[in-house]
Amino acid sequence: MHPFSRGVVASEHFGKPAHLLTRALTLRTPEGAIREFEEATVSIGSASTADFQIEGPNVGAEHAQLAQRSGRTFCTALVGDEEDLTSSTYTWLNGDQIRKGVAYVVAPQTELAFGEPGSVYVVDFAQKGGGSAMFETLLKGRPGTRGVV
Repeated sequence: MHPFSRGVVASEHFGKPAHLLTRALTLRTPEGAIREFEEATVSIGSASTADFQIEGPNVGAEHAQLAQRSGRTFCTALVGDEEDLTSSTYTWLNGDQIRKGVAYVVAPQTELAFGEPGSVYVVDFAQKGGGSAMFETLLKGRPGTRGVV
């Protein structure tokens, strides 16, 4: 697949052989398996159409989305309603439940859980230059933008 079709900035790939291109992000399962993704956007859920298919109690068909844009990585919960007290389908970021439809900035090695807080997946990615550790610490897990990415 050509880098332009994945929404990757072209200038990052000129002159690099395909085997030297870095993956957009990886997810480590609770069992320790690592799954790599080249796409800038990864859908997570129980549906067969999800990029990262997971099963478990309270996992939605289209549960969450990871997206890389403007040099940052975001996690958006696509399910879970804080006003519905009977709902038990949520997403957690570093142990904190996140709100549906809000894009949260994530840093490398962020822990995510889908459906139940006990099954932790770790997201990792190559951080683009220009950011500082202090800035990342301040933004880690903070709402980024409103709306589904």
